[in-house]
Amino acid sequence: MTVWLRVPNPVALFRGRYPESEPGTTWPQFKGANLAVLASDRFELHPWRLPPSRVVGRIAPGRDHRTSGRSILWRNLAGLDWRDFIEDLANRLPTANVYVTIDKDVLHPGEAVTNWNQGEMRIDHIADCLSALARRRRIVGLDVCGEFSPPRFRHWGKRILAHLDQPPPPRTHDPSVNDAANARLLDVLDVLGV
Repeated sequence: MTVWLRVPNPVALFRGRYPESEPGTTWPQFKGANLAVLASDRFELHPWRLPPSRVVGRIAPGRDHRTSGRSILWRNLAGLDWRDFIEDLANRLPTANVYVTIDKDVLHPGEAVTNWNQGEMRIDHIADCLSALARRRRIVGLDVCGEFSPPRFRHWGKRILAHLDQPPPPRTHDPSVNDAANARLLDVLDVLGV
């Protein structure tokens, strides 16, 4: 559910789609979220599609959200022009060097299979993002995480936690889906010279 664009201080984080019933959208402070960082110019959280988050206390508005009462109203990327958004973000980064982490659970289930809630992004979205960054910044490193692994837990407590915290695993896992995603990402990186 995450694509990170990292520079020494500022971070832009893209989150995937959350089901409206997911408990993480209500009182995120109780799940360890540091919402004070949202008010800084050094961190942005850009969900693809996220309903308002109920919060405790006041949260300052930021580039990625506004507030209403005790809710954070997210600037969802699904409703924006993706290329305009990425061009703007790439232009705003305050450093020449960028490190990128791509977590494959931001991708649509048809493009990658992971152990987490899947997003709605397409590899074309990631390719657009990398292209915009490569035109304006130097990509000094990149990693991709989020491969599917069959859940296997030795301890019963871990099994319970995984059941509570993760979506049910796919009934069948076709490794060719992730193989195709990896090949497409490598092709994009090769074209960009990264």
